[in-house]
Amino acid sequence: MRFDSDGQAAAWYHSKILRIQHGKRTYSKRYLTDEQVLAVFSGEVRVEEKMDGKLNVTKMPSYYPDPQEYWVSELIHSKTTVHNHIIKYLKAPYQVWLNQILVVEGEPSITDIGGTPNTLGYGTLTLKDPTIEQIHGLLEQFSRLPSHYGAPKIEGLILKNEKNQKFAKWVNEEFEDKIEESEAKK
Repeated sequence: MRFDSDGQAAAWYHSKILRIQHGKRTYSKRYLTDEQVLAVFSGEVRVEEKMDGKLNVTKMPSYYPDPQEYWVSELIHSKTTVHNHIIKYLKAPYQVWLNQILVVEGEPSITDIGGTPNTLGYGTLTLKDPTIEQIHGLLEQFSRLPSHYGAPKIEGLILKNEKNQKFAKWVNEEFEDKIEESEAKK
């Protein structure tokens, strides 16, 4: 698979990070099955704060056809997010670097951007034979942490198992409601 545009790379990236269903709500969006959640937690998992703005994917210039390299960031601005919990804090950056998409011989993968610190990390987990209940308990605890940018509560978590190329997101219910309200107004 090769990408012909930044938009194709962005769509592919977005499709790789599905929700973990939890709480009392019934999700209408795509989410991971319990088996897929367990696969995400098979190995080392980086836990990061979820930032919701406008996904930005930019192809890096290259004189060679392989590899294709795209840098992924989230643009945080009052016009691109429904969440004032980040914007009102002075420490919040306008652009947060998330990942790199690297396409080598037609195979895309998600990695960290070398030399660019990701400021959203809370830590790394390596669990031995976890259950869904244990994973949900841990994620519930992580999701109560304050934002890296000063807000008292985060929107949610991004979970990255780069070695196995398995990714997920856990969205706190009150932020999920804000997202749905914003989409209904459009």
